[in-house]
Amino acid sequence: LKLQPPPLGYDLRDQSQMRQLLEQNDMEVQRKPVRGVWTPTLTPATSGTITLSTALGRYVKIGQLVTCWFNCTASATSSPLGNVQLTGLPFLSENITSQFGSGSLSQWGGITLSANFTFLAPRVNINDTKALFYESGSAQVSAAIQGGSCSSTTILIGMLNYMSASA
Repeated sequence: LKLQPPPLGYDLRDQSQMRQLLEQNDMEVQRKPVRGVWTPTLTPATSGTITLSTALGRYVKIGQLVTCWFNCTASATSSPLGNVQLTGLPFLSENITSQFGSGSLSQWGGITLSANFTFLAPRVNINDTKALFYESGSAQVSAAIQGGSCSSTTILIGMLNYMSASA
């Protein structure tokens, strides 16, 4: 951690100037990117399994803003039931009502969408380390995809943006 020296003209005996200087340095620390890797998993919420042959994840966190990338490729499924969850996000999401994180998929396949649904996107749960995948379509109410929609050829490659619970 390298603190910046006070600008010329600052009187460090003046508490308001000292507080301003500390806040500026704190903001610099919060803006410093933190980078890392994480291991994504696909988990049916109720029961069963989705086995992955590829499970890669990277992230960048700046302050509370988290951007994650994931690559999940299935090799087998065993009676998956319930919502399909992307689990193991690197940071707990913020707990603010209706403020979900969101993302996009650059590639997906091996998933059977419901009739009249044509689009799939991830959404980060509130106060959680999980995301769900939602299907949508013209004149359709979006819904979380279910484990039975996945197969041994399921592939989900994408990214997420969300606010973490702490800086």
